[in-house]
Amino acid sequence: MGRVSRARADLRRARRGLRKLEEEQSDLIDDLGDSLADLDLDGLDQVQKTLDRIDRHIERERSRIGELDDQLEALIEERQEKRREAWEDVRDALRRFGPAVLDVLGDVVLIASSPRERRIELAAGALLEHADIPIDAGDITRLAERIVEALED
Repeated sequence: MGRVSRARADLRRARRGLRKLEEEQSDLIDDLGDSLADLDLDGLDQVQKTLDRIDRHIERERSRIGELDDQLEALIEERQEKRREAWEDVRDALRRFGPAVLDVLGDVVLIASSPRERRIELAAGALLEHADIPIDAGDITRLAERIVEALED
């Protein structure tokens, strides 16, 4: 789950919590009305203390929701800025290297999104496609796997 998705989920949870507190406050106000009608002073005192406590919780939750909302907005802006920068980098690469860079980018995306066990094979095949080396893809894949194994030890 991305940071923006987590922030949205946190904000939804906080808003649900605030609604619950407000419902509890409403119920207590009803109880207060009932206590006033019965002139139950002990009950009235208890309801007042509970209302004060809930008011403090509601204010904290409202403040928290404001902070979460600000964080969400900041994360969305940050993500949009990163996307703008990435697309500017792509446009710059296209200007510098021409449409052939799209083939390379396609290979990179394909390799990055592939299962880990296939990445060496795909990378080797992509390199061979872009280079004029007369070697079989299977041979270069086995060689690449051996090199990776040697480096891992």
